[in-house]
Order: sequence, then C-alpha cells, then structure tokens
Amino acid sequence: MKDWCATAEDVRLAARHVRAFHERMYPLPERPKPFVEPEPEPPPMIETPPPLVPPPDNIHTMQDLIDFVITYFRLERRWRRELKGPGRLKPLVDLRHLLFVLIKVKLPNKSTPEIGRLFGGRDHTTVLHGIRLYHDVVTQLCQAHLDLPLDIFVHSAVQLMQDEAQRRGRRIPRFPEHHP
Repeated sequence: MKDWCATAEDVRLAARHVRAFHERMYPLPERPKPFVEPEPEPPPMIETPPPLVPPPDNIHTMQDLIDFVITYFRLERRWRRELKGPGRLKPLVDLRHLLFVLIKVKLPNKSTPEIGRLFGGRDHTTVLHGIRLYHDVVTQLCQAHLDLPLDIFVHSAVQLMQDEAQRRGRRIPRFPEHHP
C-alpha cells in the first residue's frame, strides 16, 4: 500500500479552511473611526442686501477699500472682524487675498507690513504670498484696468483671479456670492 502525501494544493486548501474557521470563531473588533471635526461655517450672508453704495471716485485709505469690497459682495459688517481674525475658511482666505491684491494695485505706496497690520497683525510674508499667488493678475490690473470704476475693477479682479487659478491648475477661489 502506498503512503498518502499532501500536495501543495491540499496544504493551501487546509490553510484556507483554518483561516475561515479562526475568523468566524475569533472576529476582530471593529476599529473606531477617527473623529474629524467639521469645518465651521462662514458667517451668514445678509438675507436682504442693503442698497448698493455708488463707488467712490477715489479710495484714500485701505479701510475705504475694505468697506467698498464688503458692500460690493453684500456681506454683513461682521465680516470685517472675520477678515482680521484667525479664520482660515476658504472664502475668507480668498477674500483676504483679493483685498491684498486690490490694496497693492490701488494703493501702491502701502507696504506689506502695513497691509498685514490692518488684517489682524498678519506677517508681511502672508501678504506677499497672497499677492504672489496672483502675480499675473496684479500685472494685468496695473496695465489695463486702473481707470475703470471701482465696482467694475473689483469684478475684473475676481474674474482674473479665477481664470489665473484655473490656468495654473490650482484651486479656484471661492468668493461669497456677489452681483455681476
């Protein structure tokens, strides 16, 4: 009589059965899912927008420009506090970058440390980063659009920033809803 010898296939089959039996008898506990803190919501938009203020002929201070942009986007006044605060929500950061660009183009004598101080004591390199992200936009605005009325100027800046981000394959800036 010939002795029985297990083949490799027999060993694999037996190992599969043992593994299945072990998994049924001793199931692994489910791992708890890590807690992900939800991103806070941006400040709510105004339900009924105030009447639009006609753009001033000349912007003399950075605060004038910020006030105009807040009016342009029809935002609540508390967004001014949010712009100066530590918040990093995307629409808030994009709005800050837009203001950095607008201030640098409309008020070229303002230094980046001055702009940073106005926005809650931010470092000048933060302002430089926001401006350099849209370097081509700043160049185009300086060359072609300085003589436009301020509301059309802001609208042009928003469009150019979104086009530039799309062209370079970056995240498209999200601004609060605004009128055309």
